[in-house]
Amino acid sequence: MAAEAMEISRAVGGIATAYGEQPRLLLSGANIRRAAFSESEALMERSIGEETPWVRGAVKRLNELAELPSGWDSYKARVVSHAALKATFDLLSEVMRDDTPLPWIVPMADGHVQVEWHTHEIDFEIEVVSSTVLHVFHEDHRTGFTAWEDTLHYDLTQLAEFIGELTRRIRRETPKPARMPY
Repeated sequence: MAAEAMEISRAVGGIATAYGEQPRLLLSGANIRRAAFSESEALMERSIGEETPWVRGAVKRLNELAELPSGWDSYKARVVSHAALKATFDLLSEVMRDDTPLPWIVPMADGHVQVEWHTHEIDFEIEVVSSTVLHVFHEDHRTGFTAWEDTLHYDLTQLAEFIGELTRRIRRETPKPARMPY
């Protein structure tokens, strides 16, 4: 099983970890799994959801962030925290739709993760501090919806609405590929 997980993990840009290191997200068939080695060096993995179009890119990017060393910004940036990586994936799993485009997923110098979309006249940023603390900024330049900024804890209703509008706008305004006549 460990060799299989290593193979899967390499395919998405991460590596399975030794005990005590941060676990990785792995793709396995149509499912995504969280994997890590236990104290006995046995691979433990747990299914945490189905793969949707945005999942592969998110897993790859979160694994890249997990590899960043202390000082990754050439100053004194902290290592991206495991809690922030897990909370980011969990958040995306909650609010993303199958056809929502993958956001930019960026590390922050304090060890947090930020996800952001800047498209179709919408600026939407979520700083993931932990599984219960999100700093959110949203502005819709087209509708005149003024900048909205807040700290959210458990209620993700407003985030889901923002992502829904972003997804609908992109779906409406993105040209469909021409269909072949055969």
